[in-house]
Order: sequence, then structure tokens, then C-alpha cells
Amino acid sequence: MKTEKVIVEVSSDGLFSAYMSSDDYGFGIAGYGDNEKEAMEDFLEAYENIKNVRAENGKTTPEMEFEFVYDKESLLKYYSNLIGVSTMHKLTGLPQKRLVQYIQNETHPTENSMKKIQDGLRSFSESLQRIALL
Repeated sequence: MKTEKVIVEVSSDGLFSAYMSSDDYGFGIAGYGDNEKEAMEDFLEAYENIKNVRAENGKTTPEMEFEFVYDKESLLKYYSNLIGVSTMHKLTGLPQKRLVQYIQNETHPTENSMKKIQDGLRSFSESLQRIALL
């Protein structure tokens, strides 16, 4: 079974999309939603629908697994609006000025900076998952 990358983006109006990064199959799949979860679920539903339509037309569709990955510019814009640049600075250790440059697409983050951003957001997510209210 082939694993296909699916790019998740957030548009300037705050809506999410998820789409295949490859067009090797003679079809494309996309999903949309008000948040990333809805876009991913819509994408998976679209995959099931295309398999059914192609089967009705006598065509086979490969069984695929999907790896959802974020467009880095979309990710930075979304999370900077959600948690703020000062919090992103605290989570990543990157200077606020540089984060703003990345968010405004004035400069592009290096691989090392993207790793710091990814690690910081993952660490923050893990800490949120441990929350238990009394």
C-alpha cells in the first residue's frame, strides 16, 4: 500500500484545505473545512467517494494511506494568530522579529528553524493533552 502526502493549508479567510501533493493517479482529491480536522475528514470521504465512482466506471483505485503534512507558511500564520508571536517565541526560542518575517513571508525559515517550530508546537500540544481539570 502506497503512502501519499496530503498538504494541509489554511487560507487567508481561516478556512482549511487538504489536497494530494501528487497527480500520479489520473485523479486528484481535496477536502475542505472550518478547521484542520474537518478538512482531513472531508479529504478521506472524498477518497472513498472517488473509489466508488471509479469502481462504477470499471476503474480500479489504488489502496492508499495518507500522511497529512502542513504547508509551513499556512502553519505559521495559523498558529501565530492562535497563540501569538510572543508565545511562539517562548516555545521555539526563535526571535520574535524573525518569526514575524517568516509569517509575513519576507524570509523563509531554514530547516533548523522549522525543526525548532515543529518541536516547540509539538511540545506545547503534548502539554495541553496532559491537562486534567478538577
